[in-house]
Amino acid sequence: MKNSEKSTNLNYLEELLVTENDKYVTLRLFCLLASTQTLTEVEIRTFWRKYLHQFGFANGFAFTNLVNAGFVPEPIQSSSSLNLQSKIKIPKFSSSNFYINAKNLKQIPADSDKVNLKYPTCASYVYGGAYIPLITQISGMILNSVPIDEIKAKLEVLGTFSMSNNRGYPLQTRSILIYVIGGITYAEIAACNLLETLTGARICILSDRIVTGNELMKGILDFPK
Repeated sequence: MKNSEKSTNLNYLEELLVTENDKYVTLRLFCLLASTQTLTEVEIRTFWRKYLHQFGFANGFAFTNLVNAGFVPEPIQSSSSLNLQSKIKIPKFSSSNFYINAKNLKQIPADSDKVNLKYPTCASYVYGGAYIPLITQISGMILNSVPIDEIKAKLEVLGTFSMSNNRGYPLQTRSILIYVIGGITYAEIAACNLLETLTGARICILSDRIVTGNELMKGILDFPK
């Protein structure tokens, strides 16, 4: 999460690949590395080759799903190669932009070692003090009456975004309704519960389902219907 010691992280990933023999856990860690650290063409290609050797080439199509989900960049085919050896253009989110956005949104604590996991006062405790879920930070900004224009400026860089203020701001009732389309994790719910306790607000969370990391990876490894 701190974008350091990439070689150590990759070595651990390769070790996990053969010791755990769990295609979902291994792919989850790879997606985390691809999202938070700048992986080169060689590093991506090397991992994927070893992954297919370990779990079967029947999973080869899943690379396309990784591209479509935004975890890895789409290979650019050259006249001399039509496989993963082609040059790869690293997308913005998988480089330092992740940390720029996380810093702007204050999602990564300055010192994770100081986060009290037993009696938490920081929502990052749900990820061992490493990271605060985005919906929790957005809720915190709204509850702390951060100016609408400032919130909008911080969120626009993440993608398509719309925000309106039809009922008055700052909030008078300190009640927030959150609806997440596509699924929400227990960690995100727990982080919002802590924010609710710390601020005395009322946060109601709705979604179409509860998801886990392994379920997300199963979706990546599912053959396209």
